[in-house]
Amino acid sequence: METVYLDIHSVPDQREACAVCVGYFDGLHRGHMQLVDKAIEEAQRLGCRSALFTFDPDPVVTLSGNTDTPHITPLPMKLELIGKTSIDIVYILSFTPETAAMSHEDFSRVFLACIDARSVICGFDYRYGYRGRGNPHTLAEEMPCSVRIIDSVDEQGEKISSTRIISCIEKGNLTEAALLLGRYYCVQGQVVHGRGKGHLHGFPTANIKTDPEYVKPLPGVYGGWITIDGTRWKTMVNVGHNPTYNYRNDLSIEAYILDFNQNIYGQDILLEFAVYLRPEQKFTSVEELSAQLVYDRERVREEL
Repeated sequence: METVYLDIHSVPDQREACAVCVGYFDGLHRGHMQLVDKAIEEAQRLGCRSALFTFDPDPVVTLSGNTDTPHITPLPMKLELIGKTSIDIVYILSFTPETAAMSHEDFSRVFLACIDARSVICGFDYRYGYRGRGNPHTLAEEMPCSVRIIDSVDEQGEKISSTRIISCIEKGNLTEAALLLGRYYCVQGQVVHGRGKGHLHGFPTANIKTDPEYVKPLPGVYGGWITIDGTRWKTMVNVGHNPTYNYRNDLSIEAYILDFNQNIYGQDILLEFAVYLRPEQKFTSVEELSAQLVYDRERVREEL
């Protein structure tokens, strides 16, 4: 997969005909995959390359100035997921205030036309250009090629959207989030040194440092999977503040990996959240905490 970065002053010198889907694609969920699949299908039909056109940072961040806006898939994760599809090229447009001020006509002319799009695929609610005044119908008028509009993709009578999925993750509803995403919610991170308290109750954990841009799951205990060097392990995950005897103000992610005993400090991992087990709670003793963790561990084995 080729990755091409664009900005308002830089467009490709060499253009390759492509069928391109356009959007921010946070989560690359089941609704987004309809656009991706259509772009691949159109590319095959037209005998050209398939492409995905997205933005960095999120236009919402640029327009609002809120850099703390959470995302399901920060750019590195998004690119990894796109890389698992048959998309040939990813165009990433630097979305600056100057870009946001462009009219929708100029946006189509400067960016989408310059990449030699032979077919453009967008969602029914796609908006672009200054104050979002461009829509799929104006896009069809402005582009010298076909524009395919993908209808709403619904689940249980409601549109699948990034906002809906973020709400599920923040409420601990990982089952519904997985249904909407088409996979488990996951984060990339690195194993870092913690305070070593897990050894006191027989449950040593890997402390996971992640990009702060990720959506924070509801504090509590989860069952999930951790991938280390290509191998996937069942894991029990605590998201929270460690209230029993190791309280911390910032939210931590700690993984107890079942049937695993290796030194993995400094390693990059993928952590998947499969099921919410219980809220985080404060225990009166290490023994009480240990007994609960034994029970939680068996639930992880059963649930997964």
